[in-house]
Amino acid sequence: MGRILWVSCALACLAPTLSLAQGMSQIARTLDKRDKSLLEHSVGLSQSPTRIIVRFKPDASVNDRANARAAAKASVLHQSKLVSGLEVLDSDLGAPNAMSALQHNPHVLYAEFDSVIRVDNVPNDHQYSLLWALNDADGYNLHAPEAWSLSTGDPNFVIADIDTGMQLDNVDLAANLYSNLKEVAGNAIDDDGNGFVDDTHGWNFYDNNNDATDLNGHGTHTAGTMGAVGNNALGVTGVNWRCKIMPLKFIGPNGGYTSDAIRALEYAVRMGVKVSNNSWGNTTYEQSLTDAIAAAQTAGHLFVAAAGNTGGNTDVSPQYPASYTNANIISVAAVDSTGALPWFTSYGPTSVDIAAPGVGIYSTVPGNSIESMDGTSMASPHVAGGAALLWGMNPTWTWLGIKNRILARAVQTPALKGMCVSGGRLDLYAALTDAPLPPILRITSPGPAAMLSQPEVLLTARASDGVDGIISKQIVWSDSVAGQLMQGPACYVGNLSTGQHNVTASVTDSRGLVSSTTITIQVCAPGPMVSGLPVNSNVSYPEGSLISFGASANDPAYGLLTSQIQWSSSLQGALGQGGTVSFANLAPGTHVITATASNSAGVTAGQPTILTIMPATSVPTAPSGLGWSKYVSGTMTYIKVAWTDTSSNETSFDVEVSTKTSKTWSAGVVQYHAQGDQTYVLTNPGAGYTYRYRVRAVNSVGPSAWSAYSASLKV
Repeated sequence: MGRILWVSCALACLAPTLSLAQGMSQIARTLDKRDKSLLEHSVGLSQSPTRIIVRFKPDASVNDRANARAAAKASVLHQSKLVSGLEVLDSDLGAPNAMSALQHNPHVLYAEFDSVIRVDNVPNDHQYSLLWALNDADGYNLHAPEAWSLSTGDPNFVIADIDTGMQLDNVDLAANLYSNLKEVAGNAIDDDGNGFVDDTHGWNFYDNNNDATDLNGHGTHTAGTMGAVGNNALGVTGVNWRCKIMPLKFIGPNGGYTSDAIRALEYAVRMGVKVSNNSWGNTTYEQSLTDAIAAAQTAGHLFVAAAGNTGGNTDVSPQYPASYTNANIISVAAVDSTGALPWFTSYGPTSVDIAAPGVGIYSTVPGNSIESMDGTSMASPHVAGGAALLWGMNPTWTWLGIKNRILARAVQTPALKGMCVSGGRLDLYAALTDAPLPPILRITSPGPAAMLSQPEVLLTARASDGVDGIISKQIVWSDSVAGQLMQGPACYVGNLSTGQHNVTASVTDSRGLVSSTTITIQVCAPGPMVSGLPVNSNVSYPEGSLISFGASANDPAYGLLTSQIQWSSSLQGALGQGGTVSFANLAPGTHVITATASNSAGVTAGQPTILTIMPATSVPTAPSGLGWSKYVSGTMTYIKVAWTDTSSNETSFDVEVSTKTSKTWSAGVVQYHAQGDQTYVLTNPGAGYTYRYRVRAVNSVGPSAWSAYSASLKV
């Protein structure tokens, strides 16, 4: 199971003073650095204690503004060029007193706190097979391969990823990294006169420099979903194979201030970017942010936003910025691989526009790796990438035309009826064309260009149609050597002759539309033999069951290869290595579990079996027996928390950690922990703080109740 990663925040603010050499004066940078340091050492901080956001009335003179700032004893951090009259101030009086002074000033339109945004962790092309959102055949995907037959993107179209930054040299993203061609790298000159020196690849609004490197992972993940390079034999594939991702970092290790988010939006608009992805939100209405989004609309900008992970109705309990009424916002909920709304996603008949895949989404993360995450943060970049794909094909369209097309061509989904404006989920192919979509057919095993060292193989495929639904039973199989085979979603073939076989699956829907696909199978001379089924085939297990897989492998020429067996699932990809493995977090659905072994000559053999994980019908019970232990290694301090598992159907745990510095406990910060040993380690907790934690178990139905709080521990 992945982890839900959604940036939870309160927003407001604006942009840098563009006449300053680094986008910010030296005094402003010093004050900003002080506030960021405070943020990094204050786990429970919800807003800046000294910063406020103010918007002056249009008729306020320069002297009127200066007098207002003087009364609040405030220095200017930023003056917006996106929203007229909007400023970020830092006050010696403290934010509450400065707010009071400014709100009573007749020249002030409004004043707001500068709130804090935090990453909120809640449970969860070699790897292309993992991307169910793009290539799954059950009909709940984006129909991406069909869309890519029409367009793989405009290489000059820029998407702003307003987030935690991006791994700039990621092997699957670097070719699609935005470059400011008007800026000369490393010459310490603002060549294009936009107020930012050496902004060659976006900007870091958290540290106020040109290094937008991601230290969190969230931004790299959303960037990969939008624009990982396609067809490059590496990693994963983005919705948009050819585009430019502009990383705009505004979230640091313990969150970021609201003002930085709007500074990032202003930068994107100033640089002519038409689409931004915004996988963050909060429950506080802030006029300054909606004003900034409105100004972006005037400039022709489409603002795609994650609907939120509260599991609630945002018509009743809004989540901002997705719930703002600005027309240029597309608010995106999440769906899973069955077309259902996962328990965490926010929804809203009038406040949420559309849904997109947001469960088990594999994408790029720092370190040139990939990771599965869950959340509307993962759904939103699918829509942002799709909007860029559509806009690249239709460069004369406006943001309104792009939004209307995406919503009008959403595929209607039963679980979404009455839950969002469109009543459906994103369909890339439908958005790009008016032509009818033939049945979607995928051969799920074996993979393309399979090499077998045994004369038998299990063929599996899935097929769906927009009119007929799931039509896998109608799949017809044929072999270029053996001729007509069986019909149905699975076909066992024995006694294959040595040599090349072209195996074709085809299906016809009720409209007479036909789809077919062919793979090549090479039957090799004898090599490794894998024996011993992992478990009894076609058996069902309840979610959370501990299932042990065992097999052995032997090769006539190379000997015993059992330790090299690789285990994989058709739904979850790689599972582990060795003769025996055990897992308790297999996702609900039908898995083809395969044990494969390869000899040093590259000859591979596999042994598949089929099992079904039944979804849990109830939430798990809360853990108990919470305890602490603390240890120090060099300069690093570690706190190991542990608990007792009281349930048998959970797939992961949430660990909530809260702190206090005086007498008040902060709001808890939730960390995801995959199922396994019932422990979690906090690394380098802040000195001088008192910590406590609680734990809950999670499965596909939802979370258990929280356990009781642990005893507190002062570091």
